Amino acid sequence: EPKQHPLWLNQIEEWKARFPLRYQAGEDQIPCGYVLEELSRATEGKAIVTTDVGQHQMWASLFYKSVRPRGFLSSGGLGTMGFGFPAAIGAQFGCPEETVLAIVGDGGFQMTFQEIGVAVEHHLPVKIALMHNGYLGMVRQWQELFFQRRYSATRLAGQPDFVKLMDAYGAVGFRATRKEEVSEVIAKGLMVEDGPCLMEFCVAPEENVMPMIPSGGTVHQMMTADPKLAITQG
Repeated sequence: EPKQHPLWLNQIEEWKARFPLRYQAGEDQIPCGYVLEELSRATEGKAIVTTDVGQHQMWASLFYKSVRPRGFLSSGGLGTMGFGFPAAIGAQFGCPEETVLAIVGDGGFQMTFQEIGVAVEHHLPVKIALMHNGYLGMVRQWQELFFQRRYSATRLAGQPDFVKLMDAYGAVGFRATRKEEVSEVIAKGLMVEDGPCLMEFCVAPEENVMPMIPSGGTVHQMMTADPKLAITQG
């Protein structure tokens, strides 16, 4: 029979009140957490979500409020960049009537974006939410916080125009460059039904995902805020 754990659940609620989730980006930038909140709101948390690997994977777990069992597909800690979009294609094949949302970064997406052709060929309405920050974000975050911003091989130069890339495959893409455009792009993307659709969000380039525990650290050494920015609460 179901167990009751009121003391533990009350403790969790107390921690949530003391340490609420916050956006770690400047006010003139699009925070990734905000995008994920809007995606969660627009889909009512009912989409089948797949993630790639990196910062967006962490933000998705924090800000997308999934309400369905077996509806959040991720490679976990395996670090399998490129996993998110092909996983979404598989989920859409398996559940053709469901909304399937692939949350990806510009690094991992470029490892498997050729599968756009598969989605187009089979008219799979996969929604691709691309968090475009121009970096391999998770590695960049560690280089910033622990190696004095000695960035090495994390800046992604020479990237394609992702909206034009979708057009080249005969698919549809929309782009948001300002916070006020996010909800409109999501609404347009969710309306596409005859094939894949890209929703590209040009998010804050150097936003850090928090909380995090430094390598070799303990829970008591958890970092809860980006030291370089004033915090705007989400």
